[in-house]
Amino acid sequence: MLMRYNTMKGYFSTIILLCVITLQVKSQSILPTGDSVGPLSKQWALSINPLVLFTKNQFQLSDISQQLTARYFNSARQAIRLGLSLGFDRDQYTFTTVNRAASGSTIISFPSPIATTENNWAKQSLVLGLTYGRESRSAPARIQGIWGWETTVQWSKTTEQFSYGNLLDVSPTAPVYVDTTGDAMRNTEWGEAGNVALMPIQGVAGYSRILNRSSGSQFTLGGRIFAGVDYFIRPQFSLGAELGWGTLFVWQARGYSTWQSMGQSNTQGSSELKTGTTVIDDEGFFKIRTSTMGSFNYKGFNGILRLTVYFNSKSKNT
Repeated sequence: MLMRYNTMKGYFSTIILLCVITLQVKSQSILPTGDSVGPLSKQWALSINPLVLFTKNQFQLSDISQQLTARYFNSARQAIRLGLSLGFDRDQYTFTTVNRAASGSTIISFPSPIATTENNWAKQSLVLGLTYGRESRSAPARIQGIWGWETTVQWSKTTEQFSYGNLLDVSPTAPVYVDTTGDAMRNTEWGEAGNVALMPIQGVAGYSRILNRSSGSQFTLGGRIFAGVDYFIRPQFSLGAELGWGTLFVWQARGYSTWQSMGQSNTQGSSELKTGTTVIDDEGFFKIRTSTMGSFNYKGFNGILRLTVYFNSKSKNT
């Protein structure tokens, strides 16, 4: 529900901005101060989504909606777009769970609270992406229509670590096994961790749990077409909105997970219970999906707001 709310909020923000700019500002090429507006030939500009200044806890270039975009204007009506996504993100969640060893070995003393301990789930992501595109725009004016296309190539990789407050114990008097309730983790942002499961491990006793998980390298190639408007607040500043649609081709290489479990082996004629870890490969995949090259996505369409700074140029509007 929260994701849908944020999606709709971004969608309507862009639509409202388009309407306000169109209805309230008369298109003109001269500001009240007498300064001309619009990009100049051989001029550079740098854009960022202004919503990140109000809706994000921190600036993350790994988020495509926060991508920095540079523009080089071949003329006042044609530009080359270059975008960069680069970042390292790390988040961690802590969960309280019952201390199974203490609860199983301590005399019950009402009304004392149940002994608890903590599980941790950490996730790190590395992202590197480049975007290239071409932009055209209408004649120099305070409001300018823009349209064009963009292509993107991106590499990313995600690793996760899980730690558990309940250590596995093979003690015959008070054993501590993997527990589907106490060890399983989930949160509203990432969903189910899938860190507890029945795995194909020889001699395993019950369930297994993940200690660490690494996705394979993910490569993304795609593109989109877009159209929108730029409104020049000042000669060197504009606020714009774009709507677009595109397609992404995503290839995910094989990753792996390290599982911890309890079990026994009869290879040497022993049936002693012990703990151990097993590395199991995860499947890779290839898929095609609609582009997410925007600050919101709705039924295949995407949009983004751009605050742009234009750097000085000695050229004139041509």
